[in-house]
Amino acid sequence: ENGRTRLYTADASFETPKHLREFEALTGFMRISKFCIISLETIKRFDPMFSGSMQVTLKNGLRDYISRKYLPDVKKHFGL
Repeated sequence: ENGRTRLYTADASFETPKHLREFEALTGFMRISKFCIISLETIKRFDPMFSGSMQVTLKNGLRDYISRKYLPDVKKHFGL
């Protein structure tokens, strides 16, 4: 957002000038779209969508869609 990266935790959000690719290299994180990287520990559930895509719900209640480009990697990682 506005040239900054927004990080969400269980109860707060922060902004940083770092790029997403810098966080993607951290162990325990996975890219699910061009604009989103999630911590694998924060996943609550996956929900299949009608169009063949998938939505992920995190433990803090935030939801996001897994883009078609990254969906095969997510499915492979979780054995789906």
